Amino acid sequence: MWLKEGDLNIKFFHASTKQRRAINRIVGLHNESNVWVAGEKENEKVAVNYFEDLFTSILPMDFTEVLGNVSEHITITENETLTRSATETEVREALFMMHPEKAPWPDGMTALFFNVHGT
Repeated sequence: MWLKEGDLNIKFFHASTKQRRAINRIVGLHNESNVWVAGEKENEKVAVNYFEDLFTSILPMDFTEVLGNVSEHITITENETLTRSATETEVREALFMMHPEKAPWPDGMTALFFNVHGT
């Protein structure tokens, strides 16, 4: 946004940056025991533990009980449509609907690259 508006390296922009840093700074977190911790290393540990717990699977094997409570809303025909392989035309249409300068994967290859080199 600053490039568009014209960052003139003036006092206002420096003050804005300092204010944003102060507002976004994490001074402390509550750990899993609900104890407030304020050190940088402690905050890092709390954050890492939180997201590890959040995204770690307990590898359930039997989904029968859970799925028994889910009602079926998709017909067999709809399911076949949803699970079939995409056609080349569908992939091409989806690719051309993407923003040309956005990279959908971490490899950095933009949609524009595929639009130009894939056709």
